[in-house]
Parts: sequence; C-alpha cells; structure tokens
Amino acid sequence: MIAHVLQVLIYITFVVNEAPPGNLTDFDKCKLSHLGLEYHGTVSKSESGVRCQSWSSDQPHKIRENIKDITFTDGSKKNAKNYCRNPTKDPSGPWCYTMNHDLQFESCALSLCSVSLCKVTGPGMEFAGSHNRGSSDRKCLKWNKDRNRVKQDGGYVKISKFDKQYFPENHVGDAKKHCRNPNGDIGGPWCFVENEDTGDIEKEYCDIPFCDDPDCLVFTKNFNRYMHYTDFNGSLSNFTFGIKLWDSDSYLDASARLVLSVMPLPLTGKEIDDVGVGLEILIGNNFTALRYGNKDKPEYEPTRGVLKSSEFTMFHISWHAGFITFGLEGQIKPIFLAEYKTKNNLLGFKKNVFLYYAAQGTNILWYFPFCKDDFECDVQTTTGVEFQQFWPLREKSLGRDMHFHVRAYHSAGILFTPSPTIDYPYVKIVLLGHNNYTKVTAKEHVGGPEIVIKELQLPTIVNYWEWREFSVTFFANSMYIYVKKPAGMQTLVTATSEVFRSMRWFSVNSENTVAQWSFFCIPPLYSNPPPALLPECALNKEEPNYKGTQDITSEGLPCLPWSGQKLIGEDLDHLFSNESSLEAWNYCRDPYGNNEGTYCYTISLIPETKIEKNFCNLRKCKSEQCRMAGTGNDYIGSLTVTRSNRTCDSWIFSNISLHARYKQLWNNSLFADLSAEAANTFCRNPSRDISGCWCFTSDPQVVEDSCNVRDCDKPEECIIIVSAFTADRKMYILPQWKETGVHGGLRFAIKEWNPDLLDGLNILLTPQFGLDVIKIQIGANNNEKIVLYYNDELVETKTFPHIISAGKWTELWLQIRKGEVVLGFEGVPTAIFEWKSNDPDKSFEPMFLSYGSILGHPLGLFFKCSECHTENTTVKNSKAYHPIGLWSTEELPFYNNFTLTMRGVGVTLVQLASVVGYNNQYLLKMDSGKGTITLSNIVNGFSHLMSTSKVENVLTNSWTKYTISFNESAFSIQKENETILQYKSTKPIIIYWFTVSTESGWVTWSANCEPLDLDGPPRDGGWSGWSPWTCTVTCGGGEGFRTRKCSNPHPNIFGKLCQGSSTSTGKCNDFPCGDISPQTLDRIRDHLQNRNYSYVIDEGASQVLKNDRDLLKLIAKESPNAYYEWTLNGIFIQRIPNHFTFQGDDILIENADVNDAGVYVCMLFRINKKKVVFRALSLAVISKNYDYNTRATRSFILNCNAVILAYIYSDLSLTLYLNNEVYIDHGTTTLAAVNIFNFDSLNMSHTGDWRCLVQQKDLKLSWVTNYIKLNVKKAPNIYTNLMEDKLTAPLFAWLKTDRNVLIALIFIVASVIVLVVLFLVLYFKFCTLKARNIAGK
Repeated sequence: MIAHVLQVLIYITFVVNEAPPGNLTDFDKCKLSHLGLEYHGTVSKSESGVRCQSWSSDQPHKIRENIKDITFTDGSKKNAKNYCRNPTKDPSGPWCYTMNHDLQFESCALSLCSVSLCKVTGPGMEFAGSHNRGSSDRKCLKWNKDRNRVKQDGGYVKISKFDKQYFPENHVGDAKKHCRNPNGDIGGPWCFVENEDTGDIEKEYCDIPFCDDPDCLVFTKNFNRYMHYTDFNGSLSNFTFGIKLWDSDSYLDASARLVLSVMPLPLTGKEIDDVGVGLEILIGNNFTALRYGNKDKPEYEPTRGVLKSSEFTMFHISWHAGFITFGLEGQIKPIFLAEYKTKNNLLGFKKNVFLYYAAQGTNILWYFPFCKDDFECDVQTTTGVEFQQFWPLREKSLGRDMHFHVRAYHSAGILFTPSPTIDYPYVKIVLLGHNNYTKVTAKEHVGGPEIVIKELQLPTIVNYWEWREFSVTFFANSMYIYVKKPAGMQTLVTATSEVFRSMRWFSVNSENTVAQWSFFCIPPLYSNPPPALLPECALNKEEPNYKGTQDITSEGLPCLPWSGQKLIGEDLDHLFSNESSLEAWNYCRDPYGNNEGTYCYTISLIPETKIEKNFCNLRKCKSEQCRMAGTGNDYIGSLTVTRSNRTCDSWIFSNISLHARYKQLWNNSLFADLSAEAANTFCRNPSRDISGCWCFTSDPQVVEDSCNVRDCDKPEECIIIVSAFTADRKMYILPQWKETGVHGGLRFAIKEWNPDLLDGLNILLTPQFGLDVIKIQIGANNNEKIVLYYNDELVETKTFPHIISAGKWTELWLQIRKGEVVLGFEGVPTAIFEWKSNDPDKSFEPMFLSYGSILGHPLGLFFKCSECHTENTTVKNSKAYHPIGLWSTEELPFYNNFTLTMRGVGVTLVQLASVVGYNNQYLLKMDSGKGTITLSNIVNGFSHLMSTSKVENVLTNSWTKYTISFNESAFSIQKENETILQYKSTKPIIIYWFTVSTESGWVTWSANCEPLDLDGPPRDGGWSGWSPWTCTVTCGGGEGFRTRKCSNPHPNIFGKLCQGSSTSTGKCNDFPCGDISPQTLDRIRDHLQNRNYSYVIDEGASQVLKNDRDLLKLIAKESPNAYYEWTLNGIFIQRIPNHFTFQGDDILIENADVNDAGVYVCMLFRINKKKVVFRALSLAVISKNYDYNTRATRSFILNCNAVILAYIYSDLSLTLYLNNEVYIDHGTTTLAAVNIFNFDSLNMSHTGDWRCLVQQKDLKLSWVTNYIKLNVKKAPNIYTNLMEDKLTAPLFAWLKTDRNVLIALIFIVASVIVLVVLFLVLYFKFCTLKARNIAGK
C-alpha cells in the first residue's frame, strides 16, 4: 500500500519537475483554472507591474466590505498578505488592490498552468498537450474562428471564438486543433468536431489521462443519504487513503465525508449515529471533525487548504478501544483524536471492528488502496436509486469495458457517462427492473427523450442468492452486453448508437433494494451468500425460531438493526429471550413469536422515506433437505425415515443384523460421509441408484426403501430419468416448440444424474411418415460439443466444454421447425447453436422427438410441468423412469395412484418400483390379444403372478383411461372408472416410479393428463393480438417493434403454424412528449371495458369511490401536466365538508342521500385539451323511507340518471325494475330517449322499489344508476286534497283519514253555522233594538 502511494507521488513529481520545455507547472506562478480560486502563490504585482496592496490594510484603497476572510485560500486577509488572489470570483482570475493611488485594483494576469502530457485537474484547463482527437476518434477543428452553428442540447447555438487568456498557451492560434478547455467545462478538455454524416459541428470531450492516475480511483458526488458502501477487511484497525478535488474552483468550501460502519444501510450521518452502526468523519478545507458517532460534542479542527486539486492529500486513520485517530499521512500530530460511542450499540458489540466504508463529497476523487490487495476483491453494496460513486471504464485494445459480478433482488442499475461530473449524455442499464424487464436506455441531452435501445423480459437475469457475471463493452458506436453461462460468456444485448462512443465512466445503483457488486474481479468467498442449510434456511414458511443471518426482506429492502430504537421508535430488546437485540443484529426474526412470519424493520425511500415493518421471505433449506447430484451422492443430511415412513437401519451390519444377508463390500468412499459408520442410519446412496437416496429399513418386509430427499432446484414431479437411448420412444412435438421468438421452443433442463458417469443427450427428430432423421447431440465427445447429423451425415458442430453440469441444471430452449433447429440457454435470447437446411423445401416437418443418453449413463431431464407429453412406444427397453406424481404441481412424498391414458395394440408393459435398482419390483402386463391384464412381482429376476383379469378391449385404437391405485396392502386398476382388477397383499406394496414399454405392438400414452388430440382435423394456429411497442424513444416518434404469439388458437400437432412474422417493426410512440401514451390510453379503455363499478348503499351510509392509483401514477410520470376532475351526472363535484371529501385520488361520500345517486366519472384532461374518461362508477342510494308519496291518477317523472354512460359506452340497454320484477325492458336503446320515464296516470300498483339497471351485454357490464321508493296512494278526493294541499295541509294533514276530515268539515260547517246564527241573534238583539230606540225618541 505504501509502495503504491510512493509510486503515485514519484509520478506526480516527474510530471511537474521533469515536464517538457514550455510547460508551466510551478503552481506558485500559474493558476489551475480561469478563476484561479485555488491559487496560493506569492505573485504580488498586478498586470501593469504595480505592487499590490495588503489585503488587511485600507491604505491607499479601502477594501470592500463583502471581501471576507473565508474567501481567501489562505484562510484570512492577513495570511494573504499582498498576494494576488480572487476573493470575488472575478472572471479574469486573481487580482489585487494596488499601491498606486490612481489605480484602485487590477488583474494580475496570471497565466494558466501548462502541462502537456496529462491533466492535473478534472476539468484540465491546464492541459497543453498535442492530443487532437475527440473521444469518438474524430479529428478536432481549429479554435481560431467563430462557430455559428454548434449542435447542443438538441438545438444549435453560436459559440464565439474564445479569448487568448483562456488557453494555456495564452494564444488562440497556438492551440491549433488540440484539445483544450477554454470555457472551463467541468467535464474536462474538449474540442469541436465535425459529424461526417450530418455535417454538424459538435462539442466532444477528449480522452486526457490524469497525471496521477492510481488504479483504485473513485469519484464521488454529494448526497444527504449514504447509499453506496464498500466492504474492507474487518480485521484492519487502520488504513491510509487519499483525497483530491476534481476541480480547482471548489477549493474554498471543499469538503468530503467518510463513514465507517458495520452495516451498509441507506441512512444519513445522523441516522447512522442514532442507530449506533457507524461514525462519520467530515474532512474539509475549513474544518475537520468526527461529526457523527462522537461520544462528546464534536470539536471542529481547522484544516485550511488540506484538500487540493493539484495532488492527492494522503490521510491516515486508526481506531482502537473506542478511540479513533485521524491525521495527515507522515505527520505525528493527528488532526483529531476522539472517542466514539460504544455503549449499548453495535459498535461496542462488535468491539472496534468496522466492516464497510462509504465516501461522499461534491466532485471528490478518492484513492483507497484496498483494490490493490491481491488476496481480496472489493465488494460494493448499493441500497438506493442515487448514483453516488463513479469509476473509469477500463481501456482495452479494442474499446472500453466494464466486467462485473452482481447479485440483487431486482432493479440493479448501471449508468455510463463521458465524465462523472456531467449528467448528459448517458447510457443506463437496468437489470430486472419494472415487470421483470432488462432495459437499456440512453438520453443525449437535458430535456431530450429517453431512448429505449433494448428491452428484454428476463425474470431470472439476476438473483440475490447467487452471483451473476456480466461484461459490458463499448467499441466505436457499438455496445455489447455479455452474461456468463455454463458454456462461457454469451451475448445478451448488441446495440449501436453514436452516444456509445463517448462513454468513459460508470456508476451503479439499486432502486429501493440491496445489490452487491464487484468490478473487474471475482467476488471473495466470504461475500457468497450462505448456502441454504440450517440455520440459514427455513423448513416452513413462518419459521418462528429462525436463527440465520438473512438481513433482507421479501422486497429486497435491507433490515435495520433491532437495537436502533431511536430510528425504529420502539425498544425491542425485551422481546428477545434467547439473544439480545444486539446479538439479533439486523437479522430477520420473529421476536413476538406469533407465527406470522419472520420480519424486520426497514427504511424505504420510494415513493417517500418511511420506516415500517416488513416480512422476510426465508429461503427453503437445501442440502440437508435436498440433493444437488441426481443420485444424491452429495447428500449429508440426517434424514432417517423413508418415504413410506419406515425407520432406516444402520449401514454397519452385524452378524445378527436383519440385513446381514444383503451385506455388500461397501466402499467407504461411496458414502458422502466417507464412512459407512459415519453414515449411521441416515439416508444415503452408496449403490448410486438412479432413484436417489435410500436405506435399508428396520421392517423385515421392506428391505430397501427410497427416502424423500428431493432435488434442490427442480420438483421431482417434472423430472424424467433416462439411462439409454432408443428411437422407438417417440414424443409428439408440441406446436409451441416450433414457435420463434423469446417465448417459443421446448423449455427443458439437463443434469448429469450420476456425477461419476458423465454423458450427453441424444435428441432424434423424425417425421410422421418417412425415414429421414435429424440427430442432435448435446454434450457429445465427453461433454465437449454440440453436433447435428442429418440422415447420419454430420452437418453442424460447435464446441461447448462442460455444457451439461453434474450438480447443477443446465437450462436450455430448443426450437424445432421444418429445416431448422435452434438451441439456446434459458434467459438468453440469442442462440448458442443454430442449423438451417440449405434446401428447406426438401426438408421434413418434424412430428416426433426421441431422447436419451448417448453412452447409456443416467441423465436427468426436467420439462415444464404445464406441458403434458404424449408418447408413442414400440420398444421393450424400460430405461426411461417417470415419477408416479408426473406433472403434478404439488410436491408429495408419496402418491397412491396415477392415471395412464392409452391406445395401442399388442402387449404393453408398465413396470413399477420403489427403488429403481432394487430387485423387488412389480410388472403390469396389458395384452390386447388375449384380453387380459396381469399383475406380477419380479424378485431377483423371477416373476411371481399376483393377479390376472379378463378385460374386453384392453387396448384399442381409441383412448382408454386407466387409474392405477395402491396402498401398502392393496392394488387396484380401474378402466374408465370401473374396477377391473383388485389384489390384497400380505406384503407392503410401495411404488414411486414407473416405466412404459411394449413386449409387442405399439402403445401411445400420456400420464396424469389429457393426451393430445390425434384424431381431430388439423387446426391451424392463429395470431394473438400485438404486444405493446418496444420503441427507440418514449415519445415524439421513433422506430420500434412489437410481437405476437401463435396462440389464438394454438395449432394442434397436425395444424400449421401461423403464417407471417411474430415481430413487426415500424414507427412508434408518435405522440407529443408530455402527453399520455397510446399504450396508457389503451389500458384506460381496457379498464373501462373490463372492470365494473356499481354501488348500492343505504341512506346515511358512507362509500369510498376508488380511483386507479397505479394507472394515475403512470399518467403522472408520462404527462405531469395532465389532471383530472370528478363529475356527478355531468356536473363537477365540489368539496362539501362531512359529505363530499377527497381522499387522495378517491372520493369519500359521507351521510349519503338520494341526491347523490347517478353516474360518477373521473375525467382526465390531457395537455392537448382533449378529455378522456378515466373511470366510470354508478351509485344508487336506498332511502330509509319513501322518496316520493303521491296519488293514483297523478303524473310522475322517474329519472334514471343514466345518460352519462351513453357518452362512454355504445349499445346500452335500460331496464326498469319494480320490486325486483321487470317493469319495462327497453332493450338496446338510446339512453337519452328513455332515461326519463313519464307516468301520465299512476295507480296503486306502482307502489314499491324502482330500480334502473343499465347493461352493456357484450362486455358483461351493468350499473344500477338510481333506486327510488315510490308510494302511490288511492285517487285523490276533496278530503285528500285538503290534507295534502300546501295551503290547507297545516289544518287537515294531521287528521290523516278521510273520515276525520269529513267530521272536521262537518264540525267546521256546524261551527260556522252556529257562529253565524249567534252573530245574527246578537246583532238583532242589540244592534237593531238600539236603532229602534233611537228612532223612537
């Protein structure tokens, strides 16, 4: 490490002190940038030779008040003396106040430094070399002229000729056509180049190396949260590292931050302190301190000018017993010595051990020596979406490349840029991103479209529990992505784009998940995930007692430490009984023990930062519960019970042992334990029986029995074991095996079943009629080649060493067409082997596929469980073994029956066994000639008849279904659900495997599934609909492709494949950028046509009308300026407290009433002012009482509130229901014409519950748009009118009945009469009498 540091420093010294003539490398006399903010030399005269005034004096000129101490590289005005400085960031560079009373201030006219072999700083304004080509290798143009039309950011700009002071030569003409940086571009030296294809003048960066270019160079950006960590040797207690500023102009306030941690978590420095997992050191040109993790209040030590852009500053850090020392390399006195927190946290629990470091800082170059260690490869961990650290691509003889290993749950991203300091152009790769797509995109400039270069759906491209190896190469305008497969690196993506020419740096991220990476080296063994053995795995889903070290959730989020109560907000220590919260680390646990599953607390950053509880998806146990080798040679588990639940006997036989007579000369090396004694009574396979692990049992009636030790990766139910090859086992080729594209072909996997006996796979393709044959051998010549023969003539060969693995499945796809065979690895769209006939018209159409091993050794073949096989057999060979549970989607230790659907003639043999190589098996003989079915027991090669039965039409040319059932004491056979043979046994009957063969004649059969239709007419295939476009641009119009499948319908085996191409190319995404894409509009239409939302609620109830949030998020991403509004029956809805409120994108209706009934529509407003119906819902409200009370003979208007639906859907029907019976069915109609129903004269039969039902019968959609309770009373009369008229109701309504109103009327009339009579009496008695008296007088 020290030697490398010295090497770097020696190189810097050579460049500076031994530079070619004409170079200006004395940084005391020149500036490294146009502004010269970092200049700290001693020049003290202005451009005209006048002596400078002291910055701390106001004589002869007063210093401006805005010039402060902190604006000086020296730290203060006093320290700056009278040297030229630039505290005001003047564009002309360093200046000074002068001692001349007539000249207040003047520029010092400092020249740019001049270095010709390399660049000292990242921007390289000091580069004065003769390099004259851009990164695309195009020749640079002259600097001494104006450029009136330069392509920039998708448009054209004018760039005037630069002034001479912006060149290190101090002369434009002397710069000639060389790379320079006259505008101070932070990306680095550049030049003008001409695009030969378009004639455009473009700006292009140049490949200028750093003068000090250590192998372990890392560039960092500045973020609040640490999302990128690097592991280092946990046994270290000190190390040395270097820091250098990318650009000189960041000198004044430059700072960097270094975190040491025991966990790689996406936390801020303060959060790291809060949870006690690490500490943060701030290193700056103003102050340096242990900022977070400090036991005491941080002491900020002044470190003015410690970071430079001209060289690496080397620091040394060490820690011991809770104290940390930090200082400059080679200096005895440290910058600080501080005590960090170790009480009740993981730093104290780990006892002075750090496992990771993270670095940040705006435009900072770091040198960490760990990548120079020959014994170790750095492992990087990313936990967030930000690209925080950058590395240079490695230069090769042809282009540049990035070789890496990665393991991730999903969304492992790689960003490529010309310079780490600029954002555009870029190329981005996302492995296993959204919807399992691996996508390559590029963006050329700010505001431009992100172009999709390649998009592949590869759901297994990365895996968190397994390192995957990749390589990305840029050569000229081409990019190649390779993935490591068993046969070597295979091409995953090939693409061309002019943007590829300029890519020089890369960075990695992982969106809301954990990813681990290594660059240009093989990950160390310690970084491999632990094997799925106890305790690192789960035997059941919940596993409440899990004690493993998994620290990642089912979504890929990293777990927070259980002891981090400040962040979690809860003290969980008391929940751990067998371990403390510190011992639990951040591993998945179930501290409450409530059997809900193991979980941990996580911090999620998307879409917002939140801490929550998340469950872990524990891995299923392997090895101790499964086998890697097909025969189980590797199994070292402790299983001592067989599949039939019998106890295993010891492998060491005594003379009185039950199995002494079976004693063989077992070789101890045949046991995985390397000793029969160590094997104890465990299930093993010293005989290498192809059915897997077995044991002798303690049951005297069952000598040997298989154990339920399953394959670690594939279900037994879909594995067929073959140990020979014969052309007389012909499997019908399914139509989808002939299809092209990434989804077409036979999907299968191969494994060397016995690792000690290597073999290859023979595949024979034959026609329905004729003798032609194609033979493909995978793993021929001792597993070294793939070869193809046509009628015994070798026509194609390719070398692929070790293509078939012994302890691992080799997953492949095979496409079979007339005159064409294509073979490839699963997950890789490009073929590894391809043959096409020179004369396709003379080739045959393959009908049958036969398979077996080349040398007769056992091979395991795994097929898709969903693809049932139909086989024609004409051979007595029984070397193809099928599990009893063939094609079952359940994994059971024991099956009690299976079905065979058969047709044929002659004698068919069905052999049944528990252990394939065991000398006690059963044979079912089905003789169509004799009309008999015979069951025999084969022991040591001798046949013992058990039962026979006469059966009519045992086998015919028609399909016959046989169900074979058994248990330990009985055996039965049913033919088409009718029992035809039964046998009671005194000895246990145990069966796990079967084979089908013939003694004579032929048989066509399938097991546990429906056979193919071999009798119906040919059915040609039909195309499905087109998939969405995969386009070069996301908007604005581009080129792309789309695919379709031959699945509507699938052709049968006699039918033709779909004619035409499964891929279409053309213009795509030709809609304005910022608008909603056609694909999203199609999704909206699809949702409207396939999703029905209709609610009927009670009056006063509440109802949430939900919107499609996922689709709205997609729209917001595509078209940020689009918005939506809710309407009810065409009227915009306004918020009404406690009635209509908006909950995010949804509507909450509280205290619903009948006026809320109708059709609710979410209307989307696009940027082109067009409106789109986003969602339509109906709501009907059932009132507690009658909505309307009226009388017979009166008129009534019933409004169904349905008209709005007619603007969304066509062919709608409207039906009126009264008391759940159809009152009137308008059928398919125009809603506007029938939405309102007029009753001219009601009658009492109209009383009841009225319901409006609108239907779109083709789409099977229906809406209840209104619900009305109507009460029709008898016809009105004078009495009802009096009770119901608004004028008289106050007087008569309370009487309620006609009789009461009549009585009231009589009473009123009588009262009136009485009052009138009384009035008249009184009138005549008093008034007229008085009048008479007066008259008499």
